[in-house]
Order: sequence, then C-alpha cells, then structure tokens
Amino acid sequence: MENTPTNPEKFEYKLVEIKEKGLFLTKLKREDIENQLNFHGDAGWELASSFATDLDSNGKKELVLIFKRKILTP
Repeated sequence: MENTPTNPEKFEYKLVEIKEKGLFLTKLKREDIENQLNFHGDAGWELASSFATDLDSNGKKELVLIFKRKILTP
C-alpha cells in the first residue's frame, strides 16, 4: 500500500503513566518501565516519545510513555 495524499498512513496513540510508589521519596524502577515497554511492544505498540513530570512538591515523579501503532486499513 503506497503512502499517497489519497491514502495516508493512519496511527493511533496511547499514553501510559508510571508513577513512583510509596509515601517517601522513591525511584521509578527500571523493571517497571521495561515491563510496560515490553507489554505494549508485544501488542504492536511502538514507543514514540516519553517525558517525566513532578507529581507533587515532595519530589515524586511520573513517567509518561507515548506509544503509537499503525492502523491497518483494507
């Protein structure tokens, strides 16, 4: 299937939030991140972008993963 103006590729997107757990300062666990990446990769999702944000003034962080996958049309 050729990518032309009359038949452009289409994608769907998904955001996954991974939050630090616990009452005190904790770190995002590498294993949790890898599990999310592999889980969504197995379902056909590709990591398009990611960013970290502060959840609160106590220093807790949240990692946001943005996945995309091509929508297959006949």
